[in-house]
Amino acid sequence: MAEVFPGGHVEVTKHVQKIKMIFNNKLSISEYEAFVRGSKTVIHVAKDKTAERIVPSLMNRSHGKVTQEEAYKAYLYLSGGGVSYSGGDGSSIDTPVLIHAQSSTMGVPAEYAFVTKKYGTQDEAWKLRTQYLLKSDYGRDVDLLLIELQNGNEVKIYFDITEFFGKF
Repeated sequence: MAEVFPGGHVEVTKHVQKIKMIFNNKLSISEYEAFVRGSKTVIHVAKDKTAERIVPSLMNRSHGKVTQEEAYKAYLYLSGGGVSYSGGDGSSIDTPVLIHAQSSTMGVPAEYAFVTKKYGTQDEAWKLRTQYLLKSDYGRDVDLLLIELQNGNEVKIYFDITEFFGKF
């Protein structure tokens, strides 16, 4: 569970609040918590993370209490908007984390979600020191996040944002 919810119960509660709004209070609090824990875990472990594969599972997890549209909105929220990652480990401009997203409004939050998943909650486990837009030697758009960890160490994380940069 720590891998799926690095922020622990606080993170689960945050997701429950958002899903409650999407579902318009159709579930009990215990059903929301079970829904969030189960759905986020399914999305995390699934090889096929497409909406076509996940949305029916989310509808089933709600015990038929939500519509397909509501389940799709929950999928977008819990999956990070259908964002996915590939490429390198982000340790250099030559090995950036490649973010697959349709727009900057989905891609930029995915950068922070990646860092949070890897290092923990922002402003607790790490703080953003600066962010730079760079061009790689291959003409790719790269975002560099310089973060400071709780122990004082600085870490650079490079993201290839070419796919979504400038798209809104």
